[in-house]
Amino acid sequence: METCLKSLLLVCSVGLSLGACKTSTSQGPTIEHCRQAYQRGDVLEAYTVLKSLDLENQPKPADYHLLIDDVTEAVEYLIEQWLHSGDQLLAEGDLRGALRYYRDISQRLKDDDPLGLKAAEKAGQVEAQIASVERQIEQTAQAASTAFLAGDYEEARLKLLQVREQVREHGLDYNLDSERLLAECDRRLPSQEIELSQPAAPGEIAPEVAETAPVRRSRLRHPPRRRRVRPDVKPAETKPSEVDALFTRAGRLQARGDILGAVTTLRKILAIQPSHSGAKAAMRALKPEREALVARWMKKASEHFAREELDKAAPFWRKVLKIDPDNLRAKEGLQMFRHLEEIKSKQEQSGGSD
Repeated sequence: METCLKSLLLVCSVGLSLGACKTSTSQGPTIEHCRQAYQRGDVLEAYTVLKSLDLENQPKPADYHLLIDDVTEAVEYLIEQWLHSGDQLLAEGDLRGALRYYRDISQRLKDDDPLGLKAAEKAGQVEAQIASVERQIEQTAQAASTAFLAGDYEEARLKLLQVREQVREHGLDYNLDSERLLAECDRRLPSQEIELSQPAAPGEIAPEVAETAPVRRSRLRHPPRRRRVRPDVKPAETKPSEVDALFTRAGRLQARGDILGAVTTLRKILAIQPSHSGAKAAMRALKPEREALVARWMKKASEHFAREELDKAAPFWRKVLKIDPDNLRAKEGLQMFRHLEEIKSKQEQSGGSD
C-alpha cells in the first residue's frame, strides 16, 4: 500500500513538472512575439500582451521580467508624449486631433490599467466637448435653414459661414448639406462685385492677393463688406514684414507641390508669431498631405530598418520630424541610429589605438 502511494505521488509530481515545463515553453513564442514588437517600436502591442501574461498564475521565462520592465518604461514615455501632443492640439482647438491621441492610448489598454486611466479621462472630456460643439453647430445650421425658408438668404449665408468656421476651427467633419445650402445662397443672392478697401492684414490672406481686384461674392470666405470704396482711393503702401514674406513663400511652395518646404516655412512663421491665423489655417488645410507624406516616409524607414539599414532609414525619419516634430517612432529611430553611430565610432577609435 505504501509503495503504491509513493508511486502515485511520483507520477503526480512528474506530471506537474511536465505541465509547468509545457506552460513555460508555450509562453516562449508569445514572449518572442513581444520582444520583436518592442524591437520594431510597437511598444503598446508588446505591453498589452505581456500584461495579459502577468495576470496568469503561471511560471514565467527568465527574461520575462527584464523585458516587461523595458516595455513598461517605453509605454510610460509614449503615454507622456501622446498626452502632451493631445493637449497641444486641444489648446489649438483641434478636438478631433486631440481625441485621436487620447483614444490611441485608452482603447489599447485595459480599463483598469493605471497607465491608461488619465488618457481615458481626457478622451471622455473631449468627447463631451465635441458633443457640445456639434449641438451648437446643429442649432446654427437649423437657424440658417429657417432663414433660408423665410427668404432671408443673406442671414442664412452668414449662419452657414459660422458653421463652416466652427467646423474648421475644431477639426470636425464637414456637413455637406450645409455646404450645398451655402452654395444655393450664393446663387440666389444678387451678384455684386466688391473692391477690397484695405490691403489684407498679415495672416488673413497672402500678400500677392492684396491687389484691389474685384472678387465675386460666391468666392468670399467671409461676409462681404457693406461699404464700397471710391475707386480713386488707393491703399497705403506698406513694407512687407518677414512674416509676410515667409507666408508668400509658403504659398508658392505649396503651389509647386513642395509640401515639405511649405510646412517647414509655415512652422517658421508660427515660431515667430504663434497666433498667425493664416499659417494656422494653412497647416490645417495641408493636414491630409502631411499625413500622407509621414505615412510614406515611415514606410520607407521601416523597410530599411527591417533590413538593418539604419543609415538609409535615418534620412526618412529626419524628413518626418520636419513636418511632424512630435512623431515618437521617428524620434526613437533617430535615437537608435545615433546610438549605433556612437558605438561604431568608439569601436573604430579603440581599434585605431590598438
